[in-house]
Amino acid sequence: MERLLGSYRYAVDAKGRVSVPAPFRKVLFPQPGLSGTLTRGYENCIALYPPDKWEEEAQQTADLPFTVGNVRLFAREMAFHAKPGTIDGQGRIILPKELRDWARIDKEALVLGVFTHIEIFNPEVYEAYRSGSGMTYERAAEELHKLRTSLRPHDDR
Repeated sequence: MERLLGSYRYAVDAKGRVSVPAPFRKVLFPQPGLSGTLTRGYENCIALYPPDKWEEEAQQTADLPFTVGNVRLFAREMAFHAKPGTIDGQGRIILPKELRDWARIDKEALVLGVFTHIEIFNPEVYEAYRSGSGMTYERAAEELHKLRTSLRPHDDR
């Protein structure tokens, strides 16, 4: 699978449409007529998943034990806010008002490629998140390395 990388700033029109960066279109919408899925992302963004990645996310969530309260909450919220996202002839997608309001997206959007999906932020919200997270790129890399190491199968030889 091709990776979705980079960031782009676009205007959001009065109908709530935002451009999908040209390099992202063929990954998100590999065949005409296919819809991606828009839903709430983390840190007040709108996440847009291509069909295959959405199915993978949905299946991984469905495979978790629904008897666990946080699993139920996450699954319900993930599904409740999910909406189809179809690209128009000009390469734009409509961001549903409910999701725009939640993400505080009004006139401008920051579209980020995050390897397997895209995240759409209010640029000011994203900057506040980056500067206020208390995490540096280097510290995040260290934490990720620890996580990867802990998830690796252990060699018991």
